[in-house]
Amino acid sequence: MDTPQRSERRDIRYPLHLPVSLKVADKELHTRSENISLGGILLSSASLIPEGSAVEVAFGVASHSDTGKQSSVRGKVLRVQPKATGDFAVAIAFEHPFRDGLQGLDAGSHR
Repeated sequence: MDTPQRSERRDIRYPLHLPVSLKVADKELHTRSENISLGGILLSSASLIPEGSAVEVAFGVASHSDTGKQSSVRGKVLRVQPKATGDFAVAIAFEHPFRDGLQGLDAGSHR
């Protein structure tokens, strides 16, 4: 019998510390990524974001020219945990696997 399983732990996690804009309802928050995978992202946020919230996550790598790449994906907050620093660790699952934006982060690894 097949049982549905979430892929949150099967994907490789990349330790990326990038600025992230997070849209929650009508608010835009500025956070920082801790790690990212094809299925989700872990953020460090000064603001408490309720579990179950629908969010839009925007992040990218800026450059000195206008060639920086910005990516945006929708997701849902799975877990929020207070950190010793006073911030919150916010785990977000993407609605759809984020395949295109992680190419080249680990050139030696294949799905």
